[in-house]
Amino acid sequence: MPTLEKQTDYDLFNYDESNEPLSLEEAMNRAASLRSADRLHVYRIIPTDTNQTGFRVQAVSQDEVYANFLSRLSAWLGKRIAGLSAR
Repeated sequence: MPTLEKQTDYDLFNYDESNEPLSLEEAMNRAASLRSADRLHVYRIIPTDTNQTGFRVQAVSQDEVYANFLSRLSAWLGKRIAGLSAR
């Protein structure tokens, strides 16, 4: 029986790498290798501390990225239209 979602975020989580932050270069290399292996997700590099010395790689679905983009675009267009109608 086919499922709607073939791979979940739970399947992408790696317990071995969850506690150790990566350097920026290591995170960039890991994200590049993950991107080339999996085209269904976008891999973002996120800082783990405020000094931005440690980083981690986060998997985000392309649908979520697209939905966030459309949400920001519609908010921006709404502000522009409101500004034009106020003139």
